[in-house]
Amino acid sequence: MNLQPELPDGNIEYKLHIIELDNDKLNNRMTQMRYRIDEGRGEAFYYIGVMDNGEIVGLSKERLDESRENLVQIANKLFCIVQVVFEKQLDSGLHYGHYLVRENDGDYIEVKIGVVGNVDAGKSTTISLLSKGITDDGRGKARMSIFNHKHEIDTGRTSSIGHEIVGFDISGKIVNWNKREKSLNWQNIVNNSVKIVSFFDMAGHEKYLKTTIYGLTAMYPDYCLVLVGANMGISQMTKEHISLCLSLKIPFIVVITKIDIAPPNILKENIQQIKTICKVGARKVPYMIKNYDDVLNVIKNIKNDNIVPILQVSNVSREGYDIFENFLNLLPVRTNFSKYTNLPGKMIIDKTYNVVGHGLIICGILKEGVLKVGDTLHIGPNALCEYKQIKIKSIHVNFKDVKSALPGNYLSIAVRGIQRKEVMRGMIALANKDDIKAIKQFWAVTTILQTHSTTIRVGYEPIVHIENIREAVKILEIHKIRSVSDDTDAVLRTGDRAYVLLEFLSKPKFIEKNQRLIFREGKVKAVGKILIDRPEIENNSL
Repeated sequence: MNLQPELPDGNIEYKLHIIELDNDKLNNRMTQMRYRIDEGRGEAFYYIGVMDNGEIVGLSKERLDESRENLVQIANKLFCIVQVVFEKQLDSGLHYGHYLVRENDGDYIEVKIGVVGNVDAGKSTTISLLSKGITDDGRGKARMSIFNHKHEIDTGRTSSIGHEIVGFDISGKIVNWNKREKSLNWQNIVNNSVKIVSFFDMAGHEKYLKTTIYGLTAMYPDYCLVLVGANMGISQMTKEHISLCLSLKIPFIVVITKIDIAPPNILKENIQQIKTICKVGARKVPYMIKNYDDVLNVIKNIKNDNIVPILQVSNVSREGYDIFENFLNLLPVRTNFSKYTNLPGKMIIDKTYNVVGHGLIICGILKEGVLKVGDTLHIGPNALCEYKQIKIKSIHVNFKDVKSALPGNYLSIAVRGIQRKEVMRGMIALANKDDIKAIKQFWAVTTILQTHSTTIRVGYEPIVHIENIREAVKILEIHKIRSVSDDTDAVLRTGDRAYVLLEFLSKPKFIEKNQRLIFREGKVKAVGKILIDRPEIENNSL
């Protein structure tokens, strides 16, 4: 079986061999590897024994060994490590190999994953097994270690956004626990890892759907794990979560849990139901991952966002976890935050708390720029459209004390110059004073995905989600772009697309052009993009 032809871009490189290196060849191979690693946000895949057209030719064992050693030499000069994904022998007796080249320059690669699914699908239990190494007893033993609140322990249901990390070492093994210590603390995990997978555990109950939407909009996840109980199937909330992933353009991965207790006929029916939703509802190709070769095929194509990987696991017997862990180790970073490195710092605020001896701690995602200890930030806007100046005393990323933070990091900063009551979720911290603004009214283009019988008209007041903002707005104007019906009323129904003028009901916010917005009120669902200024509206618009 041959591979797809090599592409000029991307992080996959084919080599027939890497032998007889001189200085010129070494420099050329280093330049080429640097490009592939940059394309893969710190990771690249090398196939040796393969032609550029994808034909698997193979090499003698001696030449493959020499090629691997030279690949390691090139990687070492770029402060990278090489992990053998596999080496296989062809029917002809020749060999070819697949290798992962990963940066190892003292920092680590981070992939952020949101975890969604219906109540009792096993979200918290799955994350706990990965991060703590705790095998479940079938009665919720594992999930107790990652709950944030007492009422979550009492009910067994997540109501907040939990954050856990899983670290992988240079050999692709999880470092979160060892024989001497049940589980390591976050700082030790980070220090021993070349790749970190951050999991954001979302609530599954409809009561907490707004919290789940907030997590998906504010945490910038690279992917979403949609967990489905093998004995439960696809529920309405699972469909809602898949719809959110599609609306926010977040690739999702289906993980079927509880396969140890599902009758074979029920499991088969539910798998077929999942495949149907992927094909018909999401218009993507479902891909069942049954072995390691399937993992590699998915990893090569997952960035195209046209497939939905499907895995099966049991949290009691650990069945399927070898494949699941390999999949997570090879999963590439999707969001390219490196292009925002040279911009002024911009941090969206998630939460705050006070620590004795350190003062106020502010947590959130660094959206743009680089923040350093000693930097001055402007945080706001408040109800008076004002920003307050603060100074960074220290920075922590995944509980590790650092001198600077990069775009895409979820960080905690200790600050002075402001009190906790003055900082609220939905605010932003800006390094550049010229970026300061507070907007009360703004234009957006929206598409109505679903409405109820009363329709949407001027005066309607939904709660919108814009990154870390969750705020009530009022529709002041509607100008239709596309209507599914022949009516001429300034009302919106399912399928309609329109320009709308919105106004925040409480206080102004910091928003920017092209940010995505989403609102869901009962059966009303809509997505859109912020324009800020009034668009050019045709005379015949309503």
